[in-house]
Amino acid sequence: MTVSTDAILETATRVLAASPTATLADVARAAGISRTTLFMRFATRDELLLALAVDAIDHIDAAILAAGITDASHDPVVALADLTASMMPLGARLGYLLRERSLDDNEELRERWAQIDRTITDAVRRAQAADRVRADLPALWVADAWFWLVVAAWEAVEAGRIAPVDGPRLVITTLLDGTGSR
Repeated sequence: MTVSTDAILETATRVLAASPTATLADVARAAGISRTTLFMRFATRDELLLALAVDAIDHIDAAILAAGITDASHDPVVALADLTASMMPLGARLGYLLRERSLDDNEELRERWAQIDRTITDAVRRAQAADRVRADLPALWVADAWFWLVVAAWEAVEAGRIAPVDGPRLVITTLLDGTGSR
């Protein structure tokens, strides 16, 4: 049985999200392939990490495009909710990108991530202008909170603490309403 590169990247993302110091042998074992097979696709750990980052950004870019979050005519909160639903299955990839510091020196990845960050921050600013998100909080802070809420919801789903269907609603409700009593 041949394991696709996509399947290897998905497995590697999950392994490294759970244990950032996991070895290539750990990744190969989790993917059900030999180390030799993994090394034929990714000769070094750095090659694998770079491939994971590019894959994650590609998936996130596709989710952003599908959610229509860059369309200023869409309700920004609805677009964020749609994006949240699309991002939930990408939780491991997003968490990997947010946590993996070894990629910070890669200029292309930094710029691609900066574009994603700007896109989410712009949606937050539109939601603030529409009085749907608190304007007294920096938009960048709210965007960062959204990223981490998506990761936290994904981790809760993976751990069986919440149902997958509840994750997006919990993210948006927490983002919009916080956790204080009314």
